[in-house]
Amino acid sequence: MKVLILSALLAVPCFAQGVTGSVTHAGTGAPVAGAVVTLHDSAGRRVGMASVADDGRYRLTAPAPGRYRVRATHVGFRPGDSGLLDVAAGMQADLTMRDLGQLLDTIRVLRTANCIRDGTSAFAVWQQLQASVASVAVVQRRALAARIIRQLVIYDRENRVQRREVNVISGFSRAPWDSPPMDSLAAHGFVLAHADGSITYRAPDLEALMSDDFVSAFCLRLVASRDPALIGISFTAGTDVRATSIAGTFWIARRTSRLNRLEFRFTGVSDAQRLAGAGGSLDFEQMRNGEWIIARWSLTMPHVQERLKAASPLRNAPRQSVTELIAVHVASGELALARVGADTLYALPPVTVHGTIRDFGGRAVRDAVIELGAETKRSLATDSTGIFRFDSVPPGHYVVTARDGASRDFANARIVVTTTDLEVELRGSPATPRQAVVTAADPPPARPDGTVLLRGLVRDTAGQPVGHANVRIQSRPATTADALGRFSSRTRPGEYTVQVRRIGFAPLTQRVHLQRDTLLQLVMTPTTVTLRQVEVTASTVDELAREGFYDRMRDRQRGLNIGYFITPEEIEARRPMRATQLMERFPGIRLRNFHQVGPLPVAGGTDCLMTIYLDGRVLNLMEERGSQHSGGMDLAIPAASIAAVELYPHGMLLPARFQMLNDTCGVIAIWTKS
Repeated sequence: MKVLILSALLAVPCFAQGVTGSVTHAGTGAPVAGAVVTLHDSAGRRVGMASVADDGRYRLTAPAPGRYRVRATHVGFRPGDSGLLDVAAGMQADLTMRDLGQLLDTIRVLRTANCIRDGTSAFAVWQQLQASVASVAVVQRRALAARIIRQLVIYDRENRVQRREVNVISGFSRAPWDSPPMDSLAAHGFVLAHADGSITYRAPDLEALMSDDFVSAFCLRLVASRDPALIGISFTAGTDVRATSIAGTFWIARRTSRLNRLEFRFTGVSDAQRLAGAGGSLDFEQMRNGEWIIARWSLTMPHVQERLKAASPLRNAPRQSVTELIAVHVASGELALARVGADTLYALPPVTVHGTIRDFGGRAVRDAVIELGAETKRSLATDSTGIFRFDSVPPGHYVVTARDGASRDFANARIVVTTTDLEVELRGSPATPRQAVVTAADPPPARPDGTVLLRGLVRDTAGQPVGHANVRIQSRPATTADALGRFSSRTRPGEYTVQVRRIGFAPLTQRVHLQRDTLLQLVMTPTTVTLRQVEVTASTVDELAREGFYDRMRDRQRGLNIGYFITPEEIEARRPMRATQLMERFPGIRLRNFHQVGPLPVAGGTDCLMTIYLDGRVLNLMEERGSQHSGGMDLAIPAASIAAVELYPHGMLLPARFQMLNDTCGVIAIWTKS
């Protein structure tokens, strides 16, 4: 390898020490485009990273003057190294790289207990792995515009699915999870148990895995694969490690020297966690421009608890502490789309959305107009059997709506399209909602489980729907009508009091006798009060509907998220003096006083600061000192201005509106009256 050092004549700003240069082939002099160059300080810490352009040029920025080393890696080449350089403003370092000279498919794997050492063929495999990981890390740093399919599945101890949540997020492609530096992970452990019984699983990201601290903390060994096209490098923690750690394998394609898959398991954990599969995986795929990216990932996180149990069935037997499995959370994701500008670099194949529309009597509805709505809308008509079909639907969130000949909506469903074809069944009558209530046939008797269904329509005295009214049936949890005033609730037969509240209308109370499925029409009377405050509040309800507040509230009632909702009616009744009063006494959320900032919400059991949204925008109060929002939440957001609040204490179960790719500590969404 040859290094050429030149002093540049161009001036650069005093706060940034520029390192520029080229990376070329040692034999031909051709540019090594796509190589990854990294800048390391005298202690070996990586302080900069960049990709080599098509012309072979690169640019790095040193944080301060000093001695630095420039390294270049590329799959199929031996690494290039500049040695330690005295970096001053405008320094140039040109590097050359040589071919690897040995293909991975020629390397034989022998059983050995020794860790990989420099100068061996096994070490050449490790260098190719580092080059592959570095190229993926550079792509991640560019933050491609992406669409991600996220899924969380919760299993009970018997491996039965208790909850499944799927979301499609549009944003920027970054690391699947946040990771502390490798030295912190090695020192404090990859699995942390907290005093409140919660557990944090800390999976490493690519930055941690390609660090020098990873090489020094783990023993690397070459391993064979059952697939002859792959070769593996396993990693295990050193024998002196006492904290929880990880062990796993990088699988590399022999022909291309590219990283194919990473799989790991958590070590030093309880038998219950180990047997439940605590660990994770990353899968890598090539994009259309030749670059590689993380395409799929998964993380299995068993939840356990300690309890005392008798050591034997004998009377007065001593009790001992045992760890029992409570549930298993599996969080996974898949890249559905990656773009740079208008260029699509990666996309999953589109799928089909098909289904039927039937009336409440189970009869097919022909010639109904079915609309599939998202960023763009598509529509078609059902056939004579009520069947519809949309082809070539990309992953995302959609609303399927059925309309009659007068363009009136009479049925809709929210769906999430992922990687497989989806079947949808809609129920509704093509008559207007008012006619549907009046002319409906006799509803069926109670179901086999003994429950009946109460469906209702809330209207005003002019016959217009009253959207988003709060409906409470006796002591049951309140439900919310949709935009057309429709609601439904399942309960036992009997006599109930139905209470309806909506800003701008007089409260309504009505008795109903339920023996079978019942259709109920409720008429609310507009209030005659015309105070400005009431007018502003009433218009705010409509704005909340446009922002999706009531849709997410109904999703909570259907079990699709685990948020808590404070409605305008509740805030009007509580009349809080401070904004933080509204966040008290919610499970999984507590307030912590921050110096010079004041009380802010954090995830219960940790000091992890929750993300605050104000009218749909992220508000970072920790960075607002000296601004109009300084002084904490109570000064930044007057209680009298708050119209509604959404609280989500778990970062993995967020609605798509509030999901950020690296958010793990939950969300507080505050909506104001203005």
